[in-house]
This record gives sequence, C-alpha cells and structure tokens, in this order.
Amino acid sequence: MVRVSHLVNISVRETSDSRRVLFPTGDYTRCVSAIVGTLWPDSDADDWRETLRKWVRSERAEQRARKQAAEKRQETARAKLAEYEDSDAEYADYDTVTAAVEALDVRDVAAHYAAEWDTDPGRDPPRFAASWHKSHNTGTSCFADSEKFVDLKEGDSGGGAVKLAARATGIISHCSQSVTGEDFRRAVAALPSAGFDVPLLERKGKPTLEEAGFGGEPQTAEEAARKFLAMQELNGE
Repeated sequence: MVRVSHLVNISVRETSDSRRVLFPTGDYTRCVSAIVGTLWPDSDADDWRETLRKWVRSERAEQRARKQAAEKRQETARAKLAEYEDSDAEYADYDTVTAAVEALDVRDVAAHYAAEWDTDPGRDPPRFAASWHKSHNTGTSCFADSEKFVDLKEGDSGGGAVKLAARATGIISHCSQSVTGEDFRRAVAALPSAGFDVPLLERKGKPTLEEAGFGGEPQTAEEAARKFLAMQELNGE
C-alpha cells in the first residue's frame, strides 16, 4: 500500500459536519504535484488535489470494508463454535486436551484465522494481518512461530493456540487478557470447530491440581510459579 501521508504533507481531520483533506501550499505544491503524478500516472483526475481526494475516499472505503470483513469473520467463527458445542463432539480429560493443543503448530492456527497470511514473504517467523484488527496498514503487526503468536498492535502480547482462537472468535477482546475458566473451555472448543484435531474439554468440572500435574510441594521457584498460574487457570481467575 502506498503511504502517501509519509511522502506529502497531508492530513485528514474530523470536523463537525464532514471530513476534509488539508493540502500543502506554497513552495511545496510543485513538488507534491510531481510526486502524485509519479505515484498515480494513470489517474483521470483533473489535478493532483483531486487525485489525492480520490485516494483518500478509496482508503476510507477499504478500511470500512476491512472492518466489516473482520466483524463477519468473528461472527462466522462464533457461529461455528456454538454449533460445534451443541453437537455430539468428542470430549476428553484435561491432560488429553492440553496434549492435543500443544501438538498443534500455532502457525497453522494463525494462518486459519488470519485476514491475510504471510504478508511479508521471506520473513521468519511469518507475519500476518489479524482477522480481529479493524484496519491494516502494512499487515505485518502479528507474527507466529510453531509455539506462539505475538500481536505487536496489542502491546506485543499473545500466546499459544488457545489464546489465538480466543482472540479470533471474540472470547477475549485484547491479546493481553488471560483465557481462564469457562473462556478457556470455549477457546479450546473453537479449535476443533475450525477443523483442528482437538477434543472438547469435559464439562464434568475443572481438574484438580493433581490431575493437572501440579501435585505435591514445588521444589523450585519455577515450579512454584507454574503451580500458581495453574491454580489461577483452574479457578477461572
């Protein structure tokens, strides 16, 4: 996408009754005219000002279309999730579910939910335009590797496959939010509803710490931290 605002002194301001484009004046006019003519050599506008007005209108229309598409994708994902939860889907215990989730390649999950995948070919980890973003500039504000994704636009936050599914389906509204309790169960369910080989988490209740592999006294600070996080997740905090 051509970022004209970085090349010429243009700004779009909100007014009480309309939106208007402010153009450069004086000595800059000739330079801007030449730049616009180079960027849009096939423009049928009368002058460079009208060319920029048409570009701004086009950009606004594209942003509205992207926002509507993002909302539609979330609606579709939520509908699939609701349909899947009401079906005779396979259920499994906590250990089986988490093992299935951990076996997923987060890049595959990101590619499924992305508005656009691999938006900067050749970069590793691959970049993508998130389906939950209402607008995109370069489309490279998110990236994913095999274990996690990161959303630079939402405070460099992210997580694994469950967090990604939760964000993409609107279970959470920001990547910095935790996915616990019932939200965790629903985010897990979003994965098989999207076609990934993950069973639903049993509805019989949350597993105990022992069932989740955190029984006994922690021997190290790392084990204590993991047990604390597990308690928060299992208690829905």
